[in-house]
Amino acid sequence: MLIKSWRRIGLPVPLLLALLLLPAAGRAAEPPAPHEPPAHEPPAQVRVTTSLGAFVIEVRSDRAPLTSANFLRYVREGFYTNTLLHRVIANFVIQGGGHDATTMQLKPTHDPVFNESGNG
Repeated sequence: MLIKSWRRIGLPVPLLLALLLLPAAGRAAEPPAPHEPPAHEPPAQVRVTTSLGAFVIEVRSDRAPLTSANFLRYVREGFYTNTLLHRVIANFVIQGGGHDATTMQLKPTHDPVFNESGNG
């Protein structure tokens, strides 16, 4: 008969099972790695050049990882090239990206991301 009873197998099987479970238990006790870049890696910066001058945006992926990744994706794809900045309020907000500056047509976008505004 191929199936052996636990008595006949003896101590090695429980000992082997215990040894296999120990590393998994050790890994489960470790806290998850924080979602932030290493300390030596500075935040990404994006230079924006407009007809009225240039400015730099510092992208804080440690504070808003989903929003940062979404924004940088659009930057890499060239989405903001020839984009109309349609709302500028001093010391508050610059809004743009939705309309082509030459045709005023809406640009196609990716799916929205989770709102991370409550991140502290």
